[in-house]
Amino acid sequence: MDGRMRAGLMATLAVVTAAALAPGASAQESSPAPGLLGADTEVFRDDLSAPSVWEEISDDTGATAYADGRLVMSVIADGSNVWDDLELDAPADVLRVEAWVATTGDGMAGVACGSSLGVPRWLWAGTDGAMGWLVGRMIDGRLQLIDRGDLPIEVDGRHVTLAIECASSPAEGGDHAVITANGIPVATLFDIPVGPYGAATLIVGADAPPVEALFDDILVHTGVTYVAPTADLLASPEP
Repeated sequence: MDGRMRAGLMATLAVVTAAALAPGASAQESSPAPGLLGADTEVFRDDLSAPSVWEEISDDTGATAYADGRLVMSVIADGSNVWDDLELDAPADVLRVEAWVATTGDGMAGVACGSSLGVPRWLWAGTDGAMGWLVGRMIDGRLQLIDRGDLPIEVDGRHVTLAIECASSPAEGGDHAVITANGIPVATLFDIPVGPYGAATLIVGADAPPVEALFDDILVHTGVTYVAPTADLLASPEP
């Protein structure tokens, strides 16, 4: 596995059409375990206590560096984004990427599932550093926002353990994804085919720079087969 940082243009955060999207609901009392869509095998864990696979780099778009036991990624160029791929040892039909994320500035930071074949593309989940979650896709280095919503009230939006689990479903002609914040499902998605997946990705995008994000406690799971989630995945708890 290795990490590579790239930079690209960030599309204006206007909502684009998705095949289907279920917005976030009220928080659940307990955090579900990884594997809501079938990602049940841990393949990577990084507490960033020492420099690891993520590449330190600095250019006119942004920078990545290790500092105080965390990974710092920043964007300094207008309408740009930076990301770093952790390449999987083998493509996977189900991929879950989780990280503790804190961000400041007018933009977003998050985690993504990257393709292993064809045109490079990702499904991503992010936080805006306030009280919002975002979900979208990235194609040819351009971020496209699909939807956004409010984080559960008990989640401190300044720092959140964010995860996206993606599952390839060729028979349905697209990919499923579940986004969680501190283990609480906030959105589900059915969108363009991206899998099989070849990269677990950290990403930062700026509407107006500078934007800086901290990452910690990165966890990656893979799975062999898409497992449909329960119908009440985003259901509100009983009052």
